[in-house]
Amino acid sequence: DSIEAAVQSLADQKKGGVIVYAWAAEDQDKPHAKELSNEVLMDPLVRHYGNQLKAVLLDRSTCTDALTALGVTETPALVVLDKKGEVEKVLQGEKAFKTKSVASAFKSVAPNKKKPE
Repeated sequence: DSIEAAVQSLADQKKGGVIVYAWAAEDQDKPHAKELSNEVLMDPLVRHYGNQLKAVLLDRSTCTDALTALGVTETPALVVLDKKGEVEKVLQGEKAFKTKSVASAFKSVAPNKKKPE
């Protein structure tokens, strides 16, 4: 899916957002990329908020202009957009992917902000 299609799909909803996951093939060798995929995105709280949002995967090799427009300067990166497609948060770089930071970014646009029981 494209960012435009994801944002468009939220038009009827009062709340919501989009997660843009920017990646590149060479990211597979970066320890923080592995941690993001295998640990942070699997965290129950991150999943609780993330599952409420639309997700778009963009490959840096084919989507450079779109990622630059979002403020992405390196991959992997997570960009959180509000329901209008405006950038709320850009998480990138080795130190950016702490579970608490990612959960907070996702929660900022999630329709249901309550923690799961």
